[in-house]
Amino acid sequence: MKVKKILLYIIVISLIASNFILVLGETNPTREELEAMIEKVAHKKGIPSVILQAIARTESVFKHYNDDGSVKTGISGSLGLMQIHNSRGTFDDSRLRNDIYYNIEAGAEILLEKWEMSVSGKIPTVGNMDPNKLESWYFPLWAYNSYVESNNPNMIPYYFSTWVKYYTYQDLVLYKVIPEEYNQQVSIIDTSCLPQSGLPGKSLNIPYPDEVNEADVVLYEERDKIKIETRSSLNLRQEPNGEIIGKVNDGEEYYIYGEPKLSGGYYWHQLVDENGNIIGWVARNWMTLLEKKPNEDEEENQEIVEDDIQQNEEKEQSKEIREINFKDIENYWAKEHIEDLFNKGIVNGKTETEFKPNDEITKQEFYTMVYRIIELENKEKEFNVKDVDEISNYALEPTYMLYKNDIIHTKDGYLLPKACITRKEVVESLGKILKYEDEYKEIIFKDIENLEEEELEGLLKVYSLGLIKGKDEETFAPDDLITRGELSKLLSMLYQKELLYKLKQ
Repeated sequence: MKVKKILLYIIVISLIASNFILVLGETNPTREELEAMIEKVAHKKGIPSVILQAIARTESVFKHYNDDGSVKTGISGSLGLMQIHNSRGTFDDSRLRNDIYYNIEAGAEILLEKWEMSVSGKIPTVGNMDPNKLESWYFPLWAYNSYVESNNPNMIPYYFSTWVKYYTYQDLVLYKVIPEEYNQQVSIIDTSCLPQSGLPGKSLNIPYPDEVNEADVVLYEERDKIKIETRSSLNLRQEPNGEIIGKVNDGEEYYIYGEPKLSGGYYWHQLVDENGNIIGWVARNWMTLLEKKPNEDEEENQEIVEDDIQQNEEKEQSKEIREINFKDIENYWAKEHIEDLFNKGIVNGKTETEFKPNDEITKQEFYTMVYRIIELENKEKEFNVKDVDEISNYALEPTYMLYKNDIIHTKDGYLLPKACITRKEVVESLGKILKYEDEYKEIIFKDIENLEEEELEGLLKVYSLGLIKGKDEETFAPDDLITRGELSKLLSMLYQKELLYKLKQ
């Protein structure tokens, strides 16, 4: 029996000793290594890297472990490099102690919680709370160290029972650590509006100083592939900081669409799925980059491949003209124009045997046909359309490109892509892409007095070129809908006469 106890004692002592040796083996990475880790997390979370680095410097002087290998622990139980308080059990306590990268991520999440407190009106704000301006982080930094009166600069020095506080936390980070150790200037905000004691009112907004300093918040570009990274799900919005229309879940992958937009203290990215369907807007801070969009060399190579494919297709088409089986255009007045556009791949039938020339045409169908006949520039313009989700997949790129080139526009933010297009809307859009520098012919239509300036100018161009006539000599019927047959003739004549500025070949 004694032998068993002795063996058990030896085993326990051995385990304790081995664990003690393991603890003693834990050492701090170098400051450079830690700062590189912090920068990676900051870029991932959409936080200025110098802010997160200066927090680590202030909290722990870049020490996750004590000299004896134990985890650096504050008097109140705060843990590690970022001195994380885990009283709510939000984080994995073991990982906070043993995984430095996880500890940094926890610090970033806490800082973003404090940012949300500010932009949601629970604590004051600075300027328009652009996260890419260092001065914006004044109150979130105050709250990171606890939103208490001892961080009111008007109460410094602040006397505790056993020590004196000579710097507020946020002033120490912004105005001492960052300038002195990172050679990054931060303009001092006007704190004269803060109370002489206690905490300021929640609604207080301090204007930006005359000079503000940009940070290095990483934003994504169109066609970047991203992954949602959140604890569960994330709000999906109709527009930046707008109405919630659904959720996206942790781990889901999407592509960036268009340019980022700042609203409500966050940068927002619009997402599309792999099929090009627009999903909605999501705050930048909870997504990570998976793949960058193709670089210029890759795009050039892709264009070469696409050109080769197109040339091969054109050779094949030249050998064999597409077979036309539309039975409903045999005796139709615009038959040759429909066949011409069909062979060029600009129009298609409703079925293999029916073109439906007398059917009205929707706006998105019109946009697609125009897109197929004209070269457009990829201009920088945000796709600010409220009913973008109504656009069918096939018409999304054509609509976007026509919108960016100011060929079409919204009314009160809406395009109504599935509504049928009117005669005045057609001539307005075509007027923006037609070549015509002569004097306009006289128009005697009596029903055009209510046309807007761009509609009238488009009508003058189209009419002067002999491309469109009225219902009779005095009636244009601007609000009437245009048919597939009528539009086919109009576009075919544009193509044949080369009346467009940049005709697709």
